[in-house]
Amino acid sequence: MISSEDVEAFKLWLSKNTDMQARAIKDNASRLRRVAGMVDVQDTKSSDEILLKLKRKAEYSSLSVSVRSQLKRAFELYRKHKKLS
Repeated sequence: MISSEDVEAFKLWLSKNTDMQARAIKDNASRLRRVAGMVDVQDTKSSDEILLKLKRKAEYSSLSVSVRSQLKRAFELYRKHKKLS
């Protein structure tokens, strides 16, 4: 799981470092929470290793291609946020 403080920090980072509107920021935070329910997004392993774990989850595999893409993008933005913070 991911703490609400970490999600809020991610949302703040998105607002300052991207041109996303408030709705898109909220959507990405929601997607990040969804990914965090499937894998440990704060794991110190590489993003590729975590994404591989995610792809192996039945819950993730059952989603549409577009939703999987959105979840992956939210995770990648979160990892960028953590790397730059």
